[in-house]
Amino acid sequence: LRTATRGYTAFPKDKRSPVPKCSMNRPVTIFIDHLSQPSRAVHWFVRLAGIEFNIHEIRLLKGQHRNPEFAAINPMKQVPVLGEEDGFMLSESHAIMQYLCNSRQDLEATRKLYPIPPRHRALVDRFLHWHHNNLRQSASRLFFNTFNASAFGIPVVEGSSEEAARTLRRALKLMDSWLAESKFLAGAEPTIADLSATCELVQLEAMRFNLNDFAAVEHWLSRMKRMQHYAEVHEAWNKVLPKLQAKWDAEAGAAGGGGESSV
Repeated sequence: LRTATRGYTAFPKDKRSPVPKCSMNRPVTIFIDHLSQPSRAVHWFVRLAGIEFNIHEIRLLKGQHRNPEFAAINPMKQVPVLGEEDGFMLSESHAIMQYLCNSRQDLEATRKLYPIPPRHRALVDRFLHWHHNNLRQSASRLFFNTFNASAFGIPVVEGSSEEAARTLRRALKLMDSWLAESKFLAGAEPTIADLSATCELVQLEAMRFNLNDFAAVEHWLSRMKRMQHYAEVHEAWNKVLPKLQAKWDAEAGAAGGGGESSV
């Protein structure tokens, strides 16, 4: 079951059982915006895991995340958010994927995407913790400064793009060393770490960022894009990508640079 709806309502609260008893057949609701990297990661995850779900689209560029109805669901006013049928709500993409794997271990796919053996799982967790202050912080900052700051009327802090670019290259260099020794970020099979990283790096295509200096990352990303449901989850993103690239090309041309990112 997968439906997209325009409206949304707050789920009823269950004070008796804040953590629901879940079964593999219980559908969930995900509040997402497909232009959001973490949102796409969660959507991709539930498709791969075979978890039944409903989608509520929250359009960030239209300010729907600031509506009182959504603020009641997530006071942080961010996507993605997961909703269980009994009213349990959870934000943060990594927490959502980890929770769904932990609560639905009867699904074979969840045990593969978030392996149960402690040392294997520790490698996944290592990347997920590292991701926020390295890959995501730098890649999302570059994207925001380039495309979103002007749209939201937020001034770009002087030097922040240059610092984000340096952090991104350091992050990619470390990822490249990991992937030179392993087919995926935490072993021989893809996990939720790979889903999260893929959705983050795909965003850089808007700035025509190339990975020529990071061959292992480049080959890994190519494999990830061939995975099941990638195209479906990135359909909306791929529709806006040419417009973003055209804007980047125009601004790069006006600045006297080439179309390819110099990050």
